[in-house]
Amino acid sequence: MAIILMNSVLSQDGSRIPIAVVDEDNTKFSKFIVDRIKENMALKVNIINQKTAEEMVSSNRLEAAFIISRGLEKKIKQGEYSDLIKMIKNPRSISTEMIAEGIASSAVKLFCASMASNKVVAEYSKLSEITSEEKNKLWNEAWKQTEQQWNQPEPIMKIDVFRVNANTAKNIGSNINGSRIILGVISAFLMFFLLMGAWWLSEEERNGTIFRIKVSTVSPLAIIAGNMLFLYIVGIIQSLLYLMFFRFILNIEVPVTFDLFVSLTAYIFLISAIVFILSAYFTPIQLGIIVPILSLFTALAGGCFWDITIFDSVIQKITLFTPQGLFLKIFDSPEQSITINLFFLLAGTILLLISYIRLKTKERIL
Repeated sequence: MAIILMNSVLSQDGSRIPIAVVDEDNTKFSKFIVDRIKENMALKVNIINQKTAEEMVSSNRLEAAFIISRGLEKKIKQGEYSDLIKMIKNPRSISTEMIAEGIASSAVKLFCASMASNKVVAEYSKLSEITSEEKNKLWNEAWKQTEQQWNQPEPIMKIDVFRVNANTAKNIGSNINGSRIILGVISAFLMFFLLMGAWWLSEEERNGTIFRIKVSTVSPLAIIAGNMLFLYIVGIIQSLLYLMFFRFILNIEVPVTFDLFVSLTAYIFLISAIVFILSAYFTPIQLGIIVPILSLFTALAGGCFWDITIFDSVIQKITLFTPQGLFLKIFDSPEQSITINLFFLLAGTILLLISYIRLKTKERIL
């Protein structure tokens, strides 16, 4: 890939991209486009005829050739924009599309300025009759005024983007909240990885391992506690591995605080309880289908892979019906962390109680 980029981007002088420009119009408009192309320091511009340009492109000495068609100025003034500039492209080039966009922007400026001038003349013509000479003079004055607007150090128009959310509004900005995305990925993969434990528990029940333990002196409560401890340790280790991967491989750091540790503990507790419920009601074959679907669906619905705050309040409320969405809510609204963590613990306890009763009465572990 590096060799392709080097061959494609480096020019004959080793630093600029070689292209050709053929000006068949030779007007003020075409000269404007040529001058704008020359201003691009990344390009080495060759002003040549079309035949030479085609030969140089076919022999791989140029990335591309741009041919300014005859009659460009006339077409733009008449409001036409088709077939203004043609491109001869080297098939090995990977940069010509970006160059073409830059060149097209110059033509668009001319087209917009021309449309504005035509509009001014048309409006004045409605008010009173003016001669052809007056129209030309008015058109040129409008053109100069429009051209001055393009050449302002500041853009003539700016767009302020705001996120309107319920009764509040805040500027979005251009930075992506990396910490939230990382926590979303961690919560999604934790759900999938730990739920696979349901298959393992169900398989142990099916082959009689759990039954043999149950008939011994080990109580059902001890069986649940031992498996819960194992799932918790695995979940914490996996979370640390993810955090280390993002920190040392991708160079994205998430502050590891005590509050984050507490929230991870409560989240893993709830998932572990879900593991026991699933293993209690489904066979290993059924879990092989249910676990991937459930993990993926709740991860997507919970907003693990995007900033859910850009959506309206209804969609944000839907995410709260998933464990991942609630976990990320802690990150979005730290003041609600205690409430959500307590909910995780309460919901997990209820699920474990149901699992304990089923293990006690059905002679099987969830």
